[in-house]
Amino acid sequence: MRDNSGLEVGAVPMATPEISPAVADGRIDAGITRGEQPGRGVRRFLLRRQRVGVQLAQHHPLAEHPEVEIADAAAYPLRLPDRAANPVIHDQLAALFRDTRPHPRFHTPAVSFDMAQRDLRDGVTLAPAGEAAAAAQPAGLTWRPLRGAPTLTIHLVLPREQSPLHRRLRTVATALAHDLHWLPD
Repeated sequence: MRDNSGLEVGAVPMATPEISPAVADGRIDAGITRGEQPGRGVRRFLLRRQRVGVQLAQHHPLAEHPEVEIADAAAYPLRLPDRAANPVIHDQLAALFRDTRPHPRFHTPAVSFDMAQRDLRDGVTLAPAGEAAAAAQPAGLTWRPLRGAPTLTIHLVLPREQSPLHRRLRTVATALAHDLHWLPD
């Protein structure tokens, strides 16, 4: 990680819907969320926009295409994240397929996080995901963008009333987002 001038960062795992309230009431200093999560008493700052695509096995028939049509993806079983963990992202990903025929077959895995992505290795199941998934693919999997899909966003969440610490967090996060080319210059 780049030098952050003495700023110490730690992680507190929590469900996404809990992040904005935790920032607003001071239980945590800041949060990072996928999607623009609702919440009072906070401000959100865009850190990244990423294309939406699908994770799939390298031997899946759609893996041959540089981009996948949304309707083509809908013809296969689609794994979505648990809605309770992140309703905004779940709903945004499900909405991509709302008007497709055939109607998609969604499922949520019993295990909320599986780094090996075992359910995708069947060569049939797809998992809608942001392009960040392409950077850390387990062996045997790949990611393809969905043609015409809107972007997913990642936001820094800070309290509405910001201290010098919060302003420093925002400065460091924004600089890092620029360094990683997540934000335009």
